[in-house]
Amino acid sequence: MNKRPLGSTGIEVSPVGLGSAQLGSSEYDHAKQIVFRALDLGVNYFDTAQGYWDSEIKLGKALKGQREGVHISSKTGSKTKEGAAQHIRESLEKLQTDYIDNYHLHALYDMDDMEVRLGGPLEALVEAREQGMIRNIGVTSHTDPSVLVAALKRFDFDTFLVPMNIVEREPLAELIPLAVEKNVGATIMKPIATGLLPAPLTLKWLLNQSISVACPGATTVDEVDQNSRVAHLDDITLTAAEEAEIADWVSKLAT
Repeated sequence: MNKRPLGSTGIEVSPVGLGSAQLGSSEYDHAKQIVFRALDLGVNYFDTAQGYWDSEIKLGKALKGQREGVHISSKTGSKTKEGAAQHIRESLEKLQTDYIDNYHLHALYDMDDMEVRLGGPLEALVEAREQGMIRNIGVTSHTDPSVLVAALKRFDFDTFLVPMNIVEREPLAELIPLAVEKNVGATIMKPIATGLLPAPLTLKWLLNQSISVACPGATTVDEVDQNSRVAHLDDITLTAAEEAEIADWVSKLAT
């Protein structure tokens, strides 16, 4: 699988990673099969969070012995410094690792929330980075990309995570160009709209954008295969037929 730089972090990531929220709703043996298949296909970026049920525990067990070959992202939704620090310690324990590659402030909701989270919680992440517990600091939002634009202008984040796909393109207006300018690693959630969109098409479109890695979830090994296939293509140029199909999906789902 081809690799891409994750902003200025020095990390090279597979352009298609694995979003791990769905691991929290499955038995461990099934979750392990999904993670192992992703590894077999060259996936090296795994995105999880404190709030994804027991996803961190399952991911930590499945990746044991593979740690140096993969990059792990996790997150805290805490609004206090003490809570964020506790989440980092818990994530390290659950993931069975002594460092996490990228740790994010999870799901900034609006500008007021950003003010809170860029206070004490961000201080906890900065201190954890200084202590080697995390290596890079990120931020995520499920709402208006302008919240992330404001956050990136306030602090030198290393990465961010935002929803984007062939229908939801708002980050392309300002957020993605700002990330390119500041060399921040752009990671994408909901790239196939939780399975609503055709994975090969929408992931191929995403890989033509200025992003580092798209992180679709998977509930089956077949979905891992389907999601990863585009990352093995030598040529990701969209054909005229694919452009027409994208336009059709946008027309159907624009509202």
